[in-house]
Amino acid sequence: MHKPARAPTPQAGGKQLVDRGKRVLALEAAAVQRVADTLGPAFARAVEILAGAKGRVIISGVGKSGPQDRRDVHVHRDAGDVPPSRGLAARRSRHRESR
Repeated sequence: MHKPARAPTPQAGGKQLVDRGKRVLALEAAAVQRVADTLGPAFARAVEILAGAKGRVIISGVGKSGPQDRRDVHVHRDAGDVPPSRGLAARRSRHRESR
């Protein structure tokens, strides 16, 4: 009879997991820093446009997932100082039920 493989004990693989986690976080931090370094006047202008918008802000994009749209809308709603937002899949933008 074949014995199932045992999962490693936390101590055996713990250091490797911690090291891997630190590498992943360092990579993510570097990626966020690269984005932060690119912010400039265009970013400020985009924020001003959104903040000054009247009515609704519709967030749309080709290839974006529904969950990502909903997350973006949630972020805009939580900001509180921008108009109401709604996600709209680009492929549905011409459908009557999406309006």
